[in-house]
Amino acid sequence: EKEVALRRKITIWFSIQSIYMPCVGTLRPVPPQEDRTRDDDDDTLNVISAVDMELNLPESLPTELRATLEAKLITKYRRLRLAQAEDAMGTMKRHLRKGSTLFKHKQDHTAGTGVAANTRMQTAIARQDGKTKLDADRYRAARAALSELCPNGKWRTRLRDLAEKDIRPPVRKQGES
Repeated sequence: EKEVALRRKITIWFSIQSIYMPCVGTLRPVPPQEDRTRDDDDDTLNVISAVDMELNLPESLPTELRATLEAKLITKYRRLRLAQAEDAMGTMKRHLRKGSTLFKHKQDHTAGTGVAANTRMQTAIARQDGKTKLDADRYRAARAALSELCPNGKWRTRLRDLAEKDIRPPVRKQGES
């Protein structure tokens, strides 16, 4: 059911994309609804999964095809990716602060009070860590797209490469409140 809904949205995306990016028509020889191959072992049809469909976003296009796109489209897409990277960084910072607060609360109030309370806190902390990892992945994807679209842009000074060692909660220095 979710697969069908996603496939429908991707098909709509393909029709809109062909208007604004006609060069991707050469990359997609078969329309998505006809992406079926017959399996030799049995008579069932194998449908290409909607998750595996190539979206052909501007950063994934070859350089010669990207050069045929309108400059306004590339500018808008670059601004979208900048906003995505900044949004992901902001939410990652928020999730790191919340995880740090949960850990501090666990140390101060939950430690030694019982297994159930401790397990609930561990689950909440793990949930925040998962959200932080998703935010980091979103940031890296947006930054990778920007690197393809505008490799020497001004954005490089404020949106730096994110290493795993850089993803840590803020630490208060001695004497700060």
